[in-house]
Parts: sequence; C-alpha cells; structure tokens
Amino acid sequence: MSESHRPYARSHFSEATERRLEEIRHIFQDAEPVAEPFALERLDAEAIADRRVFKRRFGYDWPLRFHREALIRLRQERDWTDGEVKLFLISGTLRRGPFGVRPAASAWIAAFGGALIALMLLFVATVGLLFVARSASLSIELVARGGGVMLTYLGIAWLAYQLYIRPWRVLRRESAVKPWRQFSP
Repeated sequence: MSESHRPYARSHFSEATERRLEEIRHIFQDAEPVAEPFALERLDAEAIADRRVFKRRFGYDWPLRFHREALIRLRQERDWTDGEVKLFLISGTLRRGPFGVRPAASAWIAAFGGALIALMLLFVATVGLLFVARSASLSIELVARGGGVMLTYLGIAWLAYQLYIRPWRVLRRESAVKPWRQFSP
C-alpha cells in the first residue's frame, strides 16, 4: 500500500520537541482571543469619515458628515444591507434634513407601483395572446418584435417593483421585526 493511503499515524518527535509542543498547546489554551473590530464597523467608520469611501460604497456623494453618520446609524438600527441602502438611495426614498435621515417609502407609492405592474402584465398577456392567435400567419421578424415588446413591458414591471414596491416592503419588514429586538439583550 502506498503512503498516501495509510491511515493517519502520529509522527514521533523527540522528547524535547514534545515538551515544547505541549507548552505551546497550554499557552494557546490559556490565551484569550484578540477582539478585532468587525469589518462592517470599520467600513462604517471609514464611510462616515471619508466622502470618497461613502461614494464608492453607496454610489452617492453626501458632502455633509452629519448626513453620512445619520445614514450609517439608520442602517445599523434597521439592520439594512448595503444593497438595501443603495435601493433607498436610487429610488429616492431617503430624506435628508436638519434632524438626520429618514426613509420615506409610502404605501401609496407602492400601490401605484402595483397598479403599474398590473398594467404592464396585462399588456404582456394581451400581446402574447395576439401572437398566439395569429402565430401561423406572422413572419419571424414580427414575432421577434412582439417578443421584444413583451420583454420591454416585463422590464418596466420589474423596474416598477424595484423602485416603488421593494423599498416599502423593506420598511414593512422592519416594523414587523422591531418588537422582537426590544427583548434581545
């Protein structure tokens, strides 16, 4: 049998080496782990201090340190990811003011987005039914145009969901999670 297929066998070291290894094991057992700052906390501190880091991280340049600090604090309180912060920034549902930063996604805007999505899906269904009914007599070019129109409508529906409904759902999720946070240590 080759050496690579042998079961594990403990290496035999000299007695002096074994004593040193045992001392090192005891040192490691007694040692306390070094508490390093979390990477996210470090990134948050850098984003507050430096505008360029903030812009690289979130895609927007907020010149006032007060607003950057308020946004990072809001992200930490609500336990948002960087992607969710970017979503709020892109959709324009974060309001900066003299008292800080607050999310402003409303149910009315989400309802508008839902109506827009329903309208786009109705258009897709209508175009699809027309093409199915007339598919035998249509040219490939016309079918390709119809498919492009349908994909465009689906893209608009997806965009409406991202800009109007998703920020509201993130805020709604947060209100459902908050009562549990007050009981955590």
